[in-house]
Amino acid sequence: MIFSHLYFLRQYDISDVTADEEEVKRFLPELNQPSARRRRDLVRRTRNDLARWETEKLHIAVTGNSGVGKSSFINAIRGLHPGDAGWAPVDVVEGTMRPTQYNHPVFPNILLWDLPGVGTKNFRRETFMAQVEFERYDFYIIICAGRFTENDIWLAETIHQKGKTFFFYTHEGSARNR
Repeated sequence: MIFSHLYFLRQYDISDVTADEEEVKRFLPELNQPSARRRRDLVRRTRNDLARWETEKLHIAVTGNSGVGKSSFINAIRGLHPGDAGWAPVDVVEGTMRPTQYNHPVFPNILLWDLPGVGTKNFRRETFMAQVEFERYDFYIIICAGRFTENDIWLAETIHQKGKTFFFYTHEGSARNR
């Protein structure tokens, strides 16, 4: 039976389509339907669902303490060097004073947001989420320099409590090496 499904998928040229196990379980009953029209409709819906990454924008917030390398991380992800067009300014003190958007050079729908450092005089925890427009972002990358701080833990807990996803990126080194 699985071979007939593979033949069907090849017949409709969706070899570039991927799905997780739950999606496959959901689709198998429809693939078993005798109606070719229903199967074609399933393939069309699946293609549309999986092609969303090509049209929908993904807003990624890069956050953390002031001076930990958030702007450097954004420059590295984008393959930029000092002096390149679009280079995010780097400073070891509070340099980013408002959320700043940077486009990915290869994937135009990926928008990287350089957020101000949390826990500074200008961006206290009590007001940080409102100041950076928390709901705007799809997920967060929390940059940590060396060790986790109270601000890093606060960010992770707050992001999690609000139902968003986050990742930690940790590094060792001075600002001169970024």
